[in-house]
Amino acid sequence: MRIRSILVSIILITPAAVAMADCPVNFVYRDAKGNVHDFHFDGKAWQKLQLNNGGMTAAPAASGDPSAFALGAPSFFSFASPRWILPADHRDFSYVGANGDLHHIFHQGGKWAHDLLNNAGLTSAPPSAGQVAATAFNLRQLTYTFRDPDGNLQHIASFEENWHGYRLNNGGRTSAPRAGGDPAILEGEDRDLDLAYPDAAGGIQHLHWGHGSWTARQLNLGGITEAPAAAGNPILLQGADHQLHCAYRDISGNLHLLTRAKAKWNHVQLNNGGTTSAPLAAGDPAGTVGQGGQLDWVYRNQDASLQHLFLKEGKWGSEELATGGAPSAASGPWIRYAADTLHAFYLDAQGNLQHLSGLQGKWSAERVNEGAHVTMALPVGGLKFY
Repeated sequence: MRIRSILVSIILITPAAVAMADCPVNFVYRDAKGNVHDFHFDGKAWQKLQLNNGGMTAAPAASGDPSAFALGAPSFFSFASPRWILPADHRDFSYVGANGDLHHIFHQGGKWAHDLLNNAGLTSAPPSAGQVAATAFNLRQLTYTFRDPDGNLQHIASFEENWHGYRLNNGGRTSAPRAGGDPAILEGEDRDLDLAYPDAAGGIQHLHWGHGSWTARQLNLGGITEAPAAAGNPILLQGADHQLHCAYRDISGNLHLLTRAKAKWNHVQLNNGGTTSAPLAAGDPAGTVGQGGQLDWVYRNQDASLQHLFLKEGKWGSEELATGGAPSAASGPWIRYAADTLHAFYLDAQGNLQHLSGLQGKWSAERVNEGAHVTMALPVGGLKFY
Protein backbone atom coordinates (compact mmCIF):
# COMPACT_ATOMS: atom_id res chain seq x y z
CA MET A 1 0.00 0.00 0.00
CA ARG A 2 1.32 3.43 -0.90
CA ILE A 3 2.44 5.68 1.92
CA ARG A 4 0.34 8.50 0.45
CA SER A 5 -2.85 6.60 1.18
CA ILE A 6 -1.48 5.67 4.59
CA LEU A 7 -0.44 9.10 5.76
CA VAL A 8 -3.21 11.18 4.23
CA SER A 9 -5.47 9.56 6.80
CA ILE A 10 -3.60 11.51 9.48
CA ILE A 11 -5.49 14.56 8.26
CA LEU A 12 -8.52 13.01 6.54
CA ILE A 13 -9.57 9.85 8.37
CA THR A 14 -10.33 7.39 5.57
CA PRO A 15 -10.90 3.65 5.26
CA ALA A 16 -7.24 3.36 4.21
CA ALA A 17 -6.22 4.00 7.80
CA VAL A 18 -8.40 1.14 9.05
CA ALA A 19 -6.93 -1.17 6.42
CA MET A 20 -3.48 -0.51 7.89
CA ALA A 21 -4.48 -1.83 11.32
CA ASP A 22 -2.68 -5.10 10.66
CA CYS A 23 0.42 -3.53 9.10
CA PRO A 24 1.26 -0.13 10.58
CA VAL A 25 4.44 1.67 9.62
CA ASN A 26 4.98 3.66 12.82
CA PHE A 27 7.97 5.95 13.11
CA VAL A 28 9.47 8.81 15.10
CA TYR A 29 11.98 11.52 14.09
CA ARG A 30 13.24 15.01 14.98
CA ASP A 31 12.97 18.19 12.92
CA ALA A 32 15.32 21.18 12.53
CA LYS A 33 13.91 22.85 15.67
CA GLY A 34 14.54 19.79 17.81
CA ASN A 35 10.88 18.81 17.93
CA VAL A 36 10.28 15.07 18.14
CA HIS A 37 7.39 13.82 15.99
CA ASP A 38 5.54 10.53 16.22
CA PHE A 39 3.47 8.96 13.43
CA HIS A 40 1.52 5.98 14.75
CA PHE A 41 -1.66 3.98 14.22
CA ASP A 42 -3.82 3.83 17.38
CA GLY A 43 -6.07 0.99 16.19
CA LYS A 44 -8.66 3.33 14.68
CA ALA A 45 -6.81 6.05 12.78
CA TRP A 46 -3.36 7.41 12.05
CA GLN A 47 -2.11 10.01 14.50
CA LYS A 48 0.59 12.67 14.14
CA LEU A 49 1.92 13.96 17.45
CA GLN A 50 4.65 16.34 18.61
CA LEU A 51 6.08 14.77 21.74
CA ASN A 52 8.20 17.57 23.24
CA ASN A 53 8.59 21.37 23.28
CA GLY A 54 5.04 21.95 24.48
CA GLY A 55 3.41 19.18 22.48
CA MET A 56 2.43 16.10 24.47
CA THR A 57 5.06 17.02 27.10
CA ALA A 58 7.29 19.96 28.05
CA ALA A 59 10.46 17.95 27.41
CA PRO A 60 13.12 20.19 25.76
CA ALA A 61 14.48 20.15 22.22
CA ALA A 62 16.35 17.15 20.86
CA SER A 63 19.90 17.39 19.56
CA GLY A 64 20.08 13.72 18.55
CA ASP A 65 17.81 11.25 16.80
CA PRO A 66 15.15 9.60 18.97
CA SER A 67 14.83 5.92 19.74
CA ALA A 68 11.46 4.22 20.19
CA PHE A 69 9.72 0.97 20.95
CA ALA A 70 6.19 -0.20 21.73
CA LEU A 71 4.92 -3.21 23.62
CA GLY A 72 2.38 -5.82 22.65
CA ALA A 73 0.57 -8.30 24.83
CA PRO A 74 2.77 -10.15 27.36
CA SER A 75 4.26 -13.39 26.07
CA PHE A 76 2.94 -16.65 27.48
CA PHE A 77 6.57 -17.55 28.14
CA SER A 78 7.41 -14.38 30.09
CA PHE A 79 8.75 -15.10 33.56
CA ALA A 80 7.98 -11.58 34.75
CA SER A 81 5.59 -11.25 37.67
CA PRO A 82 2.26 -9.85 36.34
CA ARG A 83 2.66 -6.97 38.77
CA TRP A 84 5.78 -5.78 36.98
CA ILE A 85 4.95 -6.52 33.34
CA LEU A 86 4.73 -3.21 31.52
CA PRO A 87 1.23 -2.36 30.21
CA ALA A 88 0.56 -3.40 26.63
CA ASP A 89 -0.21 0.23 25.66
CA HIS A 90 3.30 1.41 26.68
CA ARG A 91 4.99 3.46 23.94
CA ASP A 92 8.51 4.61 24.73
CA PHE A 93 10.68 7.38 23.24
CA SER A 94 14.14 8.58 24.25
CA TYR A 95 16.56 11.14 22.86
CA VAL A 96 19.59 13.23 23.75
CA GLY A 97 19.14 16.96 24.34
CA ALA A 98 21.38 19.81 25.45
CA ASN A 99 24.29 19.01 27.77
CA GLY A 100 24.05 15.32 26.92
CA ASP A 101 20.79 14.95 28.85
CA LEU A 102 18.91 11.73 28.09
CA HIS A 103 15.18 12.47 27.96
CA HIS A 104 12.55 9.78 28.30
CA ILE A 105 8.99 10.32 27.06
CA PHE A 106 6.41 7.58 27.41
CA HIS A 107 2.71 6.96 26.97
CA GLN A 108 1.05 4.55 29.37
CA GLY A 109 -2.45 4.20 30.74
CA GLY A 110 -3.71 6.98 28.48
CA LYS A 111 -1.24 9.54 29.85
CA TRP A 112 2.02 11.10 28.67
CA ALA A 113 5.01 11.62 30.98
CA HIS A 114 8.63 12.80 30.78
CA ASP A 115 11.72 11.90 32.81
CA LEU A 116 15.39 12.87 32.76
CA LEU A 117 17.32 9.60 32.96
CA ASN A 118 20.91 10.76 33.55
CA ASN A 119 22.85 13.79 34.84
CA ALA A 120 21.35 13.29 38.33
CA GLY A 121 17.81 12.92 37.09
CA LEU A 122 16.62 9.39 37.82
CA THR A 123 20.27 8.24 37.85
CA SER A 124 23.72 9.83 38.16
CA ALA A 125 24.87 8.41 34.80
CA PRO A 126 27.07 10.92 32.91
CA PRO A 127 26.13 12.89 29.78
CA SER A 128 25.64 11.18 26.44
CA ALA A 129 27.98 11.84 23.51
CA GLY A 130 25.98 9.91 20.92
CA GLN A 131 22.67 8.29 20.09
CA VAL A 132 20.75 6.11 22.53
CA ALA A 133 19.82 2.47 21.90
CA ALA A 134 16.69 1.38 23.77
CA THR A 135 14.52 -1.68 24.29
CA ALA A 136 12.20 -3.34 26.81
CA PHE A 137 13.75 -6.49 28.22
CA ASN A 138 11.37 -9.37 28.95
CA LEU A 139 8.45 -6.89 28.96
CA ARG A 140 9.40 -5.51 32.36
CA GLN A 141 12.81 -3.82 32.23
CA LEU A 142 13.31 -0.61 30.27
CA THR A 143 16.92 -0.33 29.08
CA TYR A 144 18.82 2.58 27.50
CA THR A 145 22.47 2.40 26.39
CA PHE A 146 24.68 5.23 25.14
CA ARG A 147 28.27 6.31 24.75
CA ASP A 148 29.59 8.99 27.13
CA PRO A 149 32.32 11.57 26.22
CA ASP A 150 35.04 9.17 27.45
CA GLY A 151 33.89 6.28 25.28
CA ASN A 152 32.30 4.40 28.15
CA LEU A 153 29.06 2.60 27.43
CA GLN A 154 26.49 3.65 29.99
CA HIS A 155 23.54 1.36 30.61
CA ILE A 156 20.43 2.67 32.38
CA ALA A 157 17.70 0.21 33.33
CA SER A 158 14.48 0.22 35.33
CA PHE A 159 13.45 -2.83 37.30
CA GLU A 160 10.36 -3.00 39.52
CA GLU A 161 10.07 0.81 39.36
CA ASN A 162 13.68 1.36 40.47
CA TRP A 163 16.26 2.94 38.17
CA HIS A 164 19.94 1.94 37.98
CA GLY A 165 22.87 3.09 35.87
CA TYR A 166 26.22 1.40 35.35
CA ARG A 167 29.13 1.16 32.90
CA LEU A 168 29.33 -1.85 30.58
CA ASN A 169 32.89 -1.56 29.22
CA ASN A 170 36.34 -0.24 30.14
CA GLY A 171 36.46 -1.92 33.53
CA GLY A 172 32.76 -1.74 34.31
CA ARG A 173 30.77 -4.92 33.82
CA THR A 174 33.35 -6.03 31.21
CA SER A 175 36.86 -5.06 30.09
CA ALA A 176 35.75 -4.31 26.51
CA PRO A 177 37.53 -1.22 25.09
CA ARG A 178 36.16 2.30 24.84
CA ALA A 179 33.55 2.99 22.20
CA GLY A 180 34.33 4.90 19.01
CA GLY A 181 30.72 4.92 17.80
CA ASP A 182 27.15 4.27 18.88
CA PRO A 183 25.77 0.93 20.11
CA ALA A 184 23.05 -1.28 18.71
CA ILE A 185 20.92 -3.34 21.09
CA LEU A 186 18.74 -6.40 20.59
CA GLU A 187 16.71 -8.60 22.90
CA GLY A 188 17.14 -12.24 21.95
CA GLU A 189 14.58 -15.01 21.86
CA ASP A 190 16.11 -16.62 24.97
CA ARG A 191 15.55 -13.59 27.24
CA ASP A 192 19.09 -12.35 26.78
CA LEU A 193 20.52 -9.05 25.53
CA ASP A 194 23.05 -8.43 22.76
CA LEU A 195 24.93 -5.17 22.26
CA ALA A 196 27.40 -4.29 19.50
CA TYR A 197 29.50 -1.15 19.04
CA PRO A 198 32.65 -0.06 17.19
CA ASP A 199 35.78 0.82 19.11
CA ALA A 200 38.29 3.48 18.03
CA ALA A 201 40.26 0.96 15.93
CA GLY A 202 37.21 -0.32 14.04
CA GLY A 203 36.81 -3.44 16.13
CA ILE A 204 33.22 -4.63 16.55
CA GLN A 205 32.74 -5.32 20.23
CA HIS A 206 29.93 -7.67 21.22
CA LEU A 207 28.52 -7.60 24.75
CA HIS A 208 26.11 -10.31 25.81
CA TRP A 209 23.93 -10.52 28.90
CA GLY A 210 22.68 -13.96 29.81
CA HIS A 211 22.44 -16.18 32.87
CA GLY A 212 22.86 -13.17 35.12
CA SER A 213 26.16 -11.76 33.84
CA TRP A 214 27.78 -9.78 31.01
CA THR A 215 30.46 -11.18 28.69
CA ALA A 216 32.46 -9.43 25.94
CA ARG A 217 34.25 -10.47 22.77
CA GLN A 218 35.58 -8.84 19.61
CA LEU A 219 33.91 -10.11 16.45
CA ASN A 220 36.38 -8.95 13.78
CA LEU A 221 40.07 -8.08 13.27
CA GLY A 222 41.29 -11.46 14.47
CA GLY A 223 38.88 -11.79 17.38
CA ILE A 224 36.15 -14.29 16.57
CA THR A 225 36.61 -13.72 12.80
CA GLU A 226 39.12 -12.08 10.45
CA ALA A 227 36.55 -9.60 9.13
CA PRO A 228 38.09 -6.13 8.52
CA ALA A 229 37.71 -2.94 10.53
CA ALA A 230 34.38 -1.13 10.68
CA ALA A 231 33.94 2.43 9.38
CA GLY A 232 30.40 2.88 10.67
CA ASN A 233 28.02 1.71 13.36
CA PRO A 234 26.83 -1.92 13.35
CA ILE A 235 23.30 -3.21 12.85
CA LEU A 236 21.91 -6.16 14.84
CA LEU A 237 19.09 -8.44 13.68
CA GLN A 238 17.53 -11.62 15.06
CA GLY A 239 17.00 -14.11 12.25
CA ALA A 240 15.44 -17.54 11.98
CA ASP A 241 16.53 -20.40 14.25
CA HIS A 242 17.92 -18.05 16.92
CA GLN A 243 20.56 -16.67 14.54
CA LEU A 244 22.14 -13.34 15.48
CA HIS A 245 23.25 -11.12 12.57
CA CYS A 246 25.64 -8.16 12.82
CA ALA A 247 26.24 -6.08 9.67
CA TYR A 248 28.57 -3.12 9.11
CA ARG A 249 30.44 -1.12 6.45
CA ASP A 250 34.23 -0.99 6.09
CA ILE A 251 36.31 2.01 4.98
CA SER A 252 36.20 0.92 1.32
CA GLY A 253 32.42 0.59 1.20
CA ASN A 254 32.26 -3.19 1.48
CA LEU A 255 29.43 -4.55 3.61
CA HIS A 256 30.17 -7.38 6.02
CA LEU A 257 27.80 -9.78 7.76
CA LEU A 258 28.74 -11.66 10.92
CA THR A 259 26.29 -14.42 11.87
CA ARG A 260 26.11 -16.48 15.04
CA ALA A 261 24.34 -19.79 14.51
CA LYS A 262 24.46 -22.61 17.07
CA ALA A 263 27.14 -20.77 19.08
CA LYS A 264 29.45 -20.47 16.04
CA TRP A 265 30.26 -17.23 14.18
CA ASN A 266 30.60 -16.92 10.41
CA HIS A 267 31.68 -13.97 8.22
CA VAL A 268 30.71 -13.12 4.63
CA GLN A 269 31.15 -10.02 2.49
CA LEU A 270 27.80 -9.05 0.99
CA ASN A 271 28.70 -6.80 -1.95
CA ASN A 272 31.52 -6.02 -4.39
CA GLY A 273 32.24 -9.61 -5.34
CA GLY A 274 31.28 -11.26 -2.07
CA THR A 275 27.92 -13.01 -1.97
CA THR A 276 26.72 -10.52 -4.63
CA SER A 277 28.25 -8.10 -7.14
CA ALA A 278 26.31 -5.15 -5.71
CA PRO A 279 28.29 -1.87 -5.73
CA LEU A 280 30.19 -0.23 -2.88
CA ALA A 281 28.30 1.49 -0.11
CA ALA A 282 28.44 5.20 0.73
CA GLY A 283 26.57 4.85 4.03
CA ASP A 284 25.69 2.35 6.72
CA PRO A 285 23.21 -0.41 5.83
CA ALA A 286 19.69 -0.72 7.17
CA GLY A 287 18.34 -4.19 7.87
CA THR A 288 15.09 -5.99 8.59
CA VAL A 289 13.73 -9.52 8.72
CA GLY A 290 10.74 -10.49 6.60
CA GLN A 291 8.44 -13.48 6.57
CA GLY A 292 10.12 -16.82 6.99
CA GLY A 293 13.26 -15.19 8.33
CA GLN A 294 14.25 -13.56 5.02
CA LEU A 295 17.07 -11.07 5.57
CA ASP A 296 16.87 -7.73 3.76
CA TRP A 297 19.56 -5.05 3.70
CA VAL A 298 19.23 -1.71 1.93
CA TYR A 299 22.04 0.83 1.58
CA ARG A 300 22.96 3.96 -0.31
CA ASN A 301 25.60 3.28 -2.97
CA GLN A 302 28.22 5.71 -4.23
CA ASP A 303 25.93 6.82 -7.09
CA ALA A 304 23.33 7.94 -4.50
CA SER A 305 20.94 5.12 -5.46
CA LEU A 306 19.49 2.58 -3.06
CA GLN A 307 20.70 -1.01 -3.31
CA HIS A 308 18.75 -3.97 -1.96
CA LEU A 309 20.40 -7.20 -0.79
CA PHE A 310 18.26 -10.14 0.28
CA LEU A 311 18.74 -13.69 1.49
CA LYS A 312 15.83 -15.90 0.47
CA GLU A 313 15.74 -19.67 0.75
CA GLY A 314 19.48 -19.78 1.33
CA LYS A 315 20.42 -17.72 -1.73
CA TRP A 316 21.64 -14.11 -1.90
CA GLY A 317 20.31 -11.66 -4.46
CA SER A 318 20.69 -7.95 -5.17
CA GLU A 319 18.90 -5.23 -7.06
CA GLU A 320 18.89 -1.47 -7.41
CA LEU A 321 15.66 0.08 -6.19
CA ALA A 322 15.06 1.73 -9.56
CA THR A 323 11.70 3.40 -10.03
CA GLY A 324 12.36 5.65 -13.00
CA GLY A 325 11.55 8.88 -11.20
CA ALA A 326 12.71 8.85 -7.60
CA PRO A 327 15.43 11.43 -6.84
CA SER A 328 18.89 10.54 -5.58
CA ALA A 329 19.40 9.73 -1.92
CA ALA A 330 21.36 12.12 0.31
CA SER A 331 20.91 10.24 3.59
CA GLY A 332 19.33 7.09 4.89
CA PRO A 333 17.82 4.61 4.14
CA TRP A 334 15.48 3.38 6.90
CA ILE A 335 13.45 0.26 6.18
CA ARG A 336 10.54 -1.75 7.56
CA TYR A 337 8.27 -4.58 6.44
CA ALA A 338 4.49 -4.04 6.50
CA ALA A 339 1.72 -6.00 4.76
CA ASP A 340 4.30 -8.32 3.15
CA THR A 341 5.86 -5.27 1.51
CA LEU A 342 9.26 -3.74 2.10
CA HIS A 343 9.17 0.03 2.73
CA ALA A 344 12.34 2.10 2.32
CA PHE A 345 12.53 5.78 3.29
CA TYR A 346 15.32 8.27 2.60
CA LEU A 347 16.02 11.99 2.37
CA ASP A 348 16.85 13.56 -0.99
CA ALA A 349 19.23 16.50 -1.55
CA GLN A 350 16.40 19.00 -0.88
CA GLY A 351 15.51 17.36 2.43
CA ASN A 352 12.28 15.78 1.16
CA LEU A 353 11.26 12.45 2.65
CA GLN A 354 11.04 9.88 -0.14
CA HIS A 355 9.39 6.48 0.08
CA LEU A 356 9.93 3.34 -1.99
CA SER A 357 7.78 0.26 -1.53
CA GLY A 358 7.50 -3.14 -3.14
CA LEU A 359 9.13 -6.54 -3.44
CA GLN A 360 11.92 -7.90 -5.62
CA GLY A 361 11.70 -6.36 -9.07
CA LYS A 362 8.51 -4.32 -8.50
CA TRP A 363 8.87 -0.94 -6.79
CA SER A 364 6.90 2.28 -6.58
CA ALA A 365 8.08 5.69 -5.37
CA GLU A 366 6.59 8.86 -3.98
CA ARG A 367 7.41 11.88 -1.85
CA VAL A 368 5.81 11.66 1.58
CA ASN A 369 5.63 15.43 2.17
CA GLU A 370 4.00 16.14 -1.20
CA GLY A 371 1.65 19.11 -1.30
CA ALA A 372 -1.61 18.53 0.57
CA HIS A 373 -1.11 14.79 0.96
CA VAL A 374 0.47 15.21 4.37
CA THR A 375 1.57 18.16 6.48
CA MET A 376 4.77 17.38 8.33
CA ALA A 377 7.96 19.02 9.53
CA LEU A 378 10.83 17.43 7.61
CA PRO A 379 13.33 15.16 9.37
CA VAL A 380 16.91 16.31 9.86
CA GLY A 381 18.20 12.96 11.06
CA GLY A 382 16.99 9.40 10.81
CA LEU A 383 13.64 7.68 11.22
CA LYS A 384 13.12 5.11 13.92
CA PHE A 385 10.40 2.52 13.32
CA TYR A 386 8.62 0.81 16.17
